[in-house]
This record gives sequence, structure tokens and C-alpha cells, in this order.
Amino acid sequence: WAFDRGERLGEYQGVVSAAKILKYLTMLRRPAAGQVLASAAEVEAFAEGPGPVVIGCGIAQGTSAAAAFNATAHDTRAFYNVGAATAEVCSSAFPSMSFRRPAVLWFRGDGASPSPRAAVDARIIEDARAMKRWLASNKVLQEMTPDNSHVFLDSPEPLAIFLVNPRRQSAMSLADTLVGEVEGLVASRRAAGGAMRDFQFVWSD
Repeated sequence: WAFDRGERLGEYQGVVSAAKILKYLTMLRRPAAGQVLASAAEVEAFAEGPGPVVIGCGIAQGTSAAAAFNATAHDTRAFYNVGAATAEVCSSAFPSMSFRRPAVLWFRGDGASPSPRAAVDARIIEDARAMKRWLASNKVLQEMTPDNSHVFLDSPEPLAIFLVNPRRQSAMSLADTLVGEVEGLVASRRAAGGAMRDFQFVWSD
């Protein structure tokens, strides 16, 4: 467990390694409502930083969307690198996208090309629980070891395991690419009205 001045911040359920535990603790120390991003350059750099990355665009303080975003940022700050920017800044960073309405963007991060998935539906933007579910539906390839296997095995979602040699970067890149392609197919079929379940994607040595 992690605590700050007597407040329990969360339980670490990842791989037991010094680097990953330090990343988890560092994420917990980030601003609870997300880091303010004041320029397009800051947004772009943030989107390519440690991931997954979440950026709220054009979410005005004092609104139900802000309340939902702030609560989500606070509750998930150990898992997502969260930032916030005005609609103008987001438009400058991503000119092909429209920010006439508040939006939440999800990025893979960790140096990946900043091609975001966006949520603009008010049913997601204005509801913290719905926002958390939407964020969790954007999958990344996670490492599964004996230390954290129970987290995945106890989940009701189907589990896809990639057995790879982590020293072969080409194999890791291929597995990560396949996850993105499968997620794209799942999302397109769901958008077409298909009853597609979410999957868990993990890799093991």
C-alpha cells in the first residue's frame, strides 16, 4: 500500500521491480487534477511521455465535466499520466480534430506516436464512473509475472497472453502492434453494433 500523511493512496499490483515501483510512486505524487499544459508543444511532449497518457481538452472548471475529470484524475493518477489543456491549445496541437465540445484524449505514451483516442460523449465526459470505464477499455500490453498474475486471472475479461523473449525488441514491438490491431477491430465491430467484450492483453517471459 502507498500512504501520504495518513491517506491511503492505493495498492501497487504491478510487477515487483524497483523501476516499476518507483514509477508507480512517482505517478502518485503528480497533481491530483492533472498537470496543466499551456502550449501545443507541452501537449505533444506530454502525449509522448510515460504512459498511458490522458489529456482533458476544453473542460471548464465549475462544470459537471470538470468534476468528473478531476475525480477520475485523482482516483487513477497511479495508472495514467493526466494533463489538462484549453480547447485552443488542444486544437493547435491536433489541428485535424475538433474541440468545440469538451474532450478526453487517451494516448499510448512511452514514445509512441501521439495518435489519440477521443471521448466527447457527455455520458462519458460528465460521469466519473463512465470515464473510468472508457479509459480502461483502451488497452496496452502489460507484463504478467508470478507477482501480479492474480490481478489478470481474477478478472472476468478474457485474457490473451503473448509469450515473448523481452530481449528481442522486434518480438515485443510485434506483440504491441498486434494488440493495437486487435483493439481496432474490436472497437470497429462494437461501433457497428456488435456485442464485443473487452480483452486483457499481457506478455510474459
